[in-house]
Amino acid sequence: MWNGSELKAKGKAAMKANYGIALVVSFILSVVGGAATGGSMGSSAGSSASEAANSFKELGLDSETVTAIVLAILGTVLVVAVVGLVLDIFVLNPLEVGCQNFFLRNTDAPGELGDLSRGFSPSWMNNVGTLFLRDLFLI
Repeated sequence: MWNGSELKAKGKAAMKANYGIALVVSFILSVVGGAATGGSMGSSAGSSASEAANSFKELGLDSETVTAIVLAILGTVLVVAVVGLVLDIFVLNPLEVGCQNFFLRNTDAPGELGDLSRGFSPSWMNNVGTLFLRDLFLI
């Protein structure tokens, strides 16, 4: 069994041997991980519904126009969310597998930037399915 100092020494040696590429892969992994989580912002409504209705009337908008605008915005948000979800499942998750594979291979020999593509071949659908189930479980 390994102890902490042996693991630390092995990690330092692996990083020294391939520091530049490891830094780039770490950056890619952080961007991929950050893109998948995204941030959410909340807002508090400062006016009541009747005040909002009066504001729309002052602008010359009737209720049908306001409804059409709201539905268009909701439709756009839904399309963007679905495209983001598909991108996450089929591209970002396999890229995450490739980044993890790079660091795993980097422990024994200097890893290469080409290791990032290993998440896409030959078991791409297995990676997609497994990470989809992981994300589903986490949700």
